[in-house]
Order: sequence, then structure tokens, then C-alpha cells
Amino acid sequence: MNIINANYMSMNIPKNVPKDVPRDVPRNVPKNVPKNVPKDVPRNVPKDVPKDVPKNVPKDVSRNRFRTVNHLSIADVMAYLDAILFDLVIDMSPDDDDPFTRKCTTYFHQAALTFEIHIYKDDTYIIELEHYTGDRFGFINVAKKLANHLHDNQIISPIKKHIILPELPLDPMIVVETVNECLMMIRKGPAQLQEDMIQRLAHLSEQEDVQEVLLIDRDCIDEFQTMTYHPTPIIHRCAVAILANLFSGKYGNDVLSLVSITEMTECLTGLIVRTDIVQVVRDTLRCLKNICLFDPRMHTYCASIKFL
Repeated sequence: MNIINANYMSMNIPKNVPKDVPRDVPRNVPKNVPKNVPKDVPRNVPKDVPKDVPKNVPKDVSRNRFRTVNHLSIADVMAYLDAILFDLVIDMSPDDDDPFTRKCTTYFHQAALTFEIHIYKDDTYIIELEHYTGDRFGFINVAKKLANHLHDNQIISPIKKHIILPELPLDPMIVVETVNECLMMIRKGPAQLQEDMIQRLAHLSEQEDVQEVLLIDRDCIDEFQTMTYHPTPIIHRCAVAILANLFSGKYGNDVLSLVSITEMTECLTGLIVRTDIVQVVRDTLRCLKNICLFDPRMHTYCASIKFL
């Protein structure tokens, strides 16, 4: 080996470095080197600024948005929001990927209810509640409670105060207001809200003073009978549950005196044939039992049905 090659070999130069490139000049940019960054991840987005409000997102009962007042900073919004969630006993955890998202869990009728709260940047800030799992009516109720607290603490722009439908047992002072609210939504509300409200009323109808209010609104008895023919399972299931609670309650005979016994019996026996929902069959049999106690003539009709 000559002296030149020996000196060259003693230098710690990687073999893949071109030998004719001056050592004090940077190399050219390598070609075809994969960049391990997903294409849909925005670059250079500040971590301390919320995302813009998503476009073309459908508005429905699973999503509620509130606009904050102008003078609040994002730090104020997050601090107030976390404090209110704590006051409402809503379990909350930050999202690992988005510091302006809160994953929330609460309970409605002893069943878990989960939703997320997103903060977006607009002219001010947008607080969005998005329902994930659990009862939809429970989510609406939680959203109303949160909106009222945000409003009371002057975090969101002025809104009409929401009426919160409380848990059982209802305070006697608000029974009429609560039942009428449910009936109005069942009659005039959008489809999803109708389902939520009739579920709520089926639950409330176990209470005697609720049954008394329903008895005053005579039209609703006929409406519930008509709803037993509804193609949506949850509608006819709740309708027959309400009728069963009314017939078997304190005012059962008063309710039955308002209906055509023959038509009601035919309607209910037909429902047993049409449905494959066990709870509907049980509630229908509860109705028929009380009809037979009220009008013994119905014994013969019911006895003619083999599965009774």
C-alpha cells in the first residue's frame, strides 16, 4: 500500500460519501427520501390556538354549540369550563391529541352517558358538545344544564334559559309544566326528539301525579292508542308502557271510562300479534288484565285468544 492510500484510509470518512466533494460544502438534498408525516396532519399549527369551526357538519340533537363572549381569552374559557364540569359532577379527562377537547362521562337513570366538548376558533370561541353514547334525552338535559351554567357565569352569549326536565320523583310544583313540555315535543318536535320525549314520559308515567295530569289531557289517551300502531318500535313500546301505567294506576278506572273498551282491546291484542318485543308483550298483557278487571265482559274476548 503506498503512502497516499495509507493516509486516505486512516481518515474516518464514511464509504458512501463522494470523495470528490469538498468537505466544507454541504451536500445536495437527498432524493426520494420518504417523509414520515401523514398528509392530513396540518403543519406549523400553534398548539395554543383551537382549530377552526368544522364546515358542513350536520346540526342535530347529538350536537350543541354555544358562542363565548368577546372579552374572554382561550385560557379563561378552558378554566371556567373545567370548573363548571367539576361543579356538575361530570367526569372529565383531556384529549391527548387536542388540548381543547374534553372527554366527559356522566350518568342518566343510572346508565353511563358519554360526550365530548370541543373548543373551536371563530370570531370568538365556539363550545361544542357532541353526544357519543347513552340516552339522547339525557344528553339534551346535560347540555341544557351546562348551557345554563355557562350563561350564569357570563361565558357564553345571552340565551333563553332552558327548562331542565328533572329526575323522578318530580317536584309537585313542576309536574304540570314537565308533562306538558313532553306532550308538546311528542306532538310537534322533530323525530329524534319525539322518541326521546316519549321515552321520558313513559318513565314519568309511573308517578301518580303525572297520571293525573295525563288524565286531564283527554286527547293524549287516544293519541297513545294510535301510537301503538306506529312503525317505529320505540314509539309503540313507550306508548303501550304509558297506557299500562295509566290503566294499572290510581286513576285506572277513570282512564278506561274515557276510551272505547272494545276498540282498545282489539288494538292491544293486535299489538301482541304484531310485535316481537318482550317488554311490549308484558305491558300489553298488563293493559288487558286491567281492562278485564274494569269490564268483565272482556274476559270472554281475551280467553278466545290462545296465547293469553
